[in-house]
Amino acid sequence: MVSESENYAITEQVVSARILAEQIYLSGDLSGVSFSSVSGQEGTRLHRKVFDDIRKEYESKHVETEVSLSAVFESNGFILKVSGRADCLISENNDSDDPGLMSLIEIKSHNRQNATYDQLFRPVHRAQLVLYAHMLMSGHPNVSAIEIILRYVSIQTLKPI
Repeated sequence: MVSESENYAITEQVVSARILAEQIYLSGDLSGVSFSSVSGQEGTRLHRKVFDDIRKEYESKHVETEVSLSAVFESNGFILKVSGRADCLISENNDSDDPGLMSLIEIKSHNRQNATYDQLFRPVHRAQLVLYAHMLMSGHPNVSAIEIILRYVSIQTLKPI
């Protein structure tokens, strides 16, 4: 007799959290807001400024930037390896056994001057952030909750929303 697990060939897929979120949640619209037209150089400059602002805003807390995260999901012979780099992780302290409240911030740069959060928000952005939160929690079983924050920043004004 063949066991249920022997009926499946083991298949392994590796994907980034961003691509996975896009494949699940991406939908087009006519909003005119562009996120992908921001050049790598502009994005890097903007992220540095935002990271500096976040360090000032949370100066009494432990702030990490560009945090590598990964997780493996297995089911019926299928293995999915998901990885990504969260923009910013903030914890009450630097104690891995008891980090206190943790916050994940995902920064999205855009090309509008006077946009509102509602105009900029995309479910795919939240999906990416939720994947990061899940990966973080799966690697830190002592963390019971994570605050997730989407921060939209204009490349024109450098102001966050």
